[in-house]
Amino acid sequence: SGSCAEVKTGMACLRDAMEPLVRVTVQPLFENSKFAVIVSISHIIADGYTYHKIIEMLFSRHHNIRPLRPQRLRCFDSWRVDAVGRAAYEFAFSPAYILNCLGSKISKGKSRCR
Repeated sequence: SGSCAEVKTGMACLRDAMEPLVRVTVQPLFENSKFAVIVSISHIIADGYTYHKIIEMLFSRHHNIRPLRPQRLRCFDSWRVDAVGRAAYEFAFSPAYILNCLGSKISKGKSRCR
């Protein structure tokens, strides 16, 4: 974490409009004139699925470049409940859990119970 090849955190990107949301770095390797391509995409504009689809299109010989549709499936919420279970879903979206997460983010994990 913190490499010059990585995009900064979402909050850092939101604070600075000039902060890039995508970084592509070509790193030469010293054996046999090879190189590595490092791709970093901010979670602000892409999730893990989108990241892997982009990598697949860029580096696979068998996939064509195609548009990605930024549309949320209407059935996604019900799929999410089915995947994690009703109790876990309701806990994750409960006011108490959300406030706990916000408190942790605001205090950067340094809050203490007294």
